[in-house]
Amino acid sequence: MASDHSKRDIFPFFDLPREMRDSIYLHLGISSSKTRLMHNDGWDPDDEDSKKPIEDLSVIRLRIENVCRSNVLCVSRQFKQEYEEQLSKATTIVFTDHKGNEVWKLLDMSDKKFGDVKQAKYYGYIQCTQCPDGPQSCQVGSDIDDTIAWLQVTLGHLATSSKVTIVVVLRWSGSMDLRWPQSPHRAHLEVDFKKLASVPRVSAIEVYRDNSGVDDFDVEAQVLAENLYVSWTAKDGWQAPVAAANAMEESKEL
Repeated sequence: MASDHSKRDIFPFFDLPREMRDSIYLHLGISSSKTRLMHNDGWDPDDEDSKKPIEDLSVIRLRIENVCRSNVLCVSRQFKQEYEEQLSKATTIVFTDHKGNEVWKLLDMSDKKFGDVKQAKYYGYIQCTQCPDGPQSCQVGSDIDDTIAWLQVTLGHLATSSKVTIVVVLRWSGSMDLRWPQSPHRAHLEVDFKKLASVPRVSAIEVYRDNSGVDDFDVEAQVLAENLYVSWTAKDGWQAPVAAANAMEESKEL
């Protein structure tokens, strides 16, 4: 005997609290499946395979996170409205550097999918090969200046983006026991990284150390919790990992 689908139980999704529904909507978001590579002259139309090794120092990876799934927009009118509303606040454009950004050119931001991006995230690599080898001037400051210049121009095209997170990996050749603001670099890191925090709309910064000495172009893979050097937010300022953890525990107790 065939079952009567008209009488089957239907989960009362809209009886859930809105906060819970919003959490589910975010879980249903997707990231762009392909990464476009940006060269000196703009987009490379023949190379959108995110798995291809990056060799050109003028290349940047780009993806969009928390994008709506088109196949769930037809669930119901209310579902579509709430889903799009929640995802529109969480849609994030992610830029990934890989050790070398002084030759980057402007991004072509004319694609309509960039129009409603509310958040941006930048993964960068700050390096200096001079400090371990001799008395030459530290390159950290100039690398940060190049990063700031590119960010300011690029973020200027993202008028709707109100929250920007910067995650950088800092090349590290000394002891991993050194704590902020101590470092093997001769540059005044407090001064140089303070400039990053002054970029308009930047809301958070995380700095990680990389002492591998390997020219691995996958910056995101080098973001390891145990290598966190310092973090910054507009509310708490600069905090070393221990101080940041203590502040988090104190906030939980309140």
